[in-house]
Amino acid sequence: MRAGTEKKRSHAVEKFILRSMATIMSRKSNGGTISPDSLAIIPFSGYATNAVFHFRGRVVEKSGVVRMDHNDTFIDNAQKMWKRFFIRPGSGVTVRVRFDSMHKMVNTTTQGFFHADLELNRPLSNSTRRPVKVEVVNPRTQTPVQAMGEVFFPPHGARIGIISDIDDTIMYAHATNPFKMISLLMFSNAFTRQPFPGVRPFYRALHGGLTGCERNPFFYISSSSWQMYDILQDFMDIHGLPPGPIFLRELPFTGSMKDPWRHGYKLKRLHEILESYPGLPFVLLGDSGQRDVEIYSLIVRSFPGRIPVLYIRDVLPSALRRSRIAEIAVKVKDWGSELVLLNDTMAAARHAAIRGWIPVERLSEIENDRVKMEYPERSFDAGKTLVPPAAYHEDEDTSSAYHEERRYS
Repeated sequence: MRAGTEKKRSHAVEKFILRSMATIMSRKSNGGTISPDSLAIIPFSGYATNAVFHFRGRVVEKSGVVRMDHNDTFIDNAQKMWKRFFIRPGSGVTVRVRFDSMHKMVNTTTQGFFHADLELNRPLSNSTRRPVKVEVVNPRTQTPVQAMGEVFFPPHGARIGIISDIDDTIMYAHATNPFKMISLLMFSNAFTRQPFPGVRPFYRALHGGLTGCERNPFFYISSSSWQMYDILQDFMDIHGLPPGPIFLRELPFTGSMKDPWRHGYKLKRLHEILESYPGLPFVLLGDSGQRDVEIYSLIVRSFPGRIPVLYIRDVLPSALRRSRIAEIAVKVKDWGSELVLLNDTMAAARHAAIRGWIPVERLSEIENDRVKMEYPERSFDAGKTLVPPAAYHEDEDTSSAYHEERRYS
C-alpha cells in the first residue's frame, strides 16, 4: 500500500516537472529570432553501417552554451544546468552535414534539433570512428558557424555489441526518487559524479572481448534529455569508458503522461540499433528502477536468438518489483535468453567470463576497482594485493533463468 502511494507521488512529481519544463521551453522557442552570428551547433555522436550513417545535433543560441568545469561550485552547477535546459533553440535553421566526400542539408525543428540520414556510396574502412562536419548554411552568417562531431561503426572483428543504459546502470542517478534525482542533477557535474564500482574495467573488458582486441561496439541509451549530452560525454571520457554513440530524448515532448519519461523512445532506439546490425548479437545492461526489464524483454521476444543475456542492476529494494522481475525472467528464458539480476558489477563480470566474452584474468582488475571505490581506506599503494576471485569452470551451468547473483523474494 505504501509502495503504491509512493509510486503515485513520484509520478505526480514527474508530471509536474515535465509540464513546467515544457511551458518554459515553449516560451523560449517563441522568444524571437536569434541573430545568425549568435547561433552555435551542438553535434551529437552518430553511428553508421556499410550502407548508411545516422547523425543528430542541435542548433541553439551561443550565449547559452556552457561547459561544466572541475572547479565549479554547487551554485555554478545549478546556474549552468538551468542555462542548458532553458537555452533558446535555433528553429528553422538549415545545416549541412558533411561525412567523408558526401553531404546532406537538413532543417532544424522548433526546438533546434536536426537528424541526418545519409546513404553511403562505398563501404567504410575498418576503423571505429570518423569525423563529421556540421555548418549553418541558412541564415547566412558573417563568420562561419560550424562544429565537428563523430560517427561510430562496429569493426569487422566484433563478436558482440553492447547496449547500456546510463542512469543507475553506469552511474548513480536515483532515477526512482525525483527529489534526489533533481538534487544530483542540479548540483553536480561530470567531474563530481562517479560510476558504480567495477564498471570502468568491466566495460573496457567487454569492449576488448576475449582476445583483448575485438573492439566490440558500445551504444548508450538513456531516458535523459539531449540537454545532458555533453555532461554524459564528458563523464564517459573522464572515467575512460568505451566510446560509442549516446542516444537521449528530446524535451519538451507531446504525448501521453502515462509514459512521463518516454520509455517508448528507448524501445524504438533499441529496434533501430538491432535492425542496423542484423548479424551481431547484443548484450543489454540496465537497472531494475524504471522499465529496463520490461523494455529489454520485449526486445528479446522481437529478436529471437540475438540477445544472449540481460544484465540488470538491482537498485530498487522492493519485494513486489523483484517478484515481477522473476516472472519476466521465466519468459525471457522461454524466448531463448537469460536475465541476470545483479547485486554488483562483479556478478556480471563473472557471468561474462563464464560465457567467454571477457578473459577470466580481467576479474581481479574489476574486483580491485570495486573494492577501491567501495573501501577507499584500503590503499593499494600499501603493497597489499587483493586475492583474485576463484577460477571459473567452463562446465558451470549458466542456462537457468535465475543466476546465483539474483535477489528474488
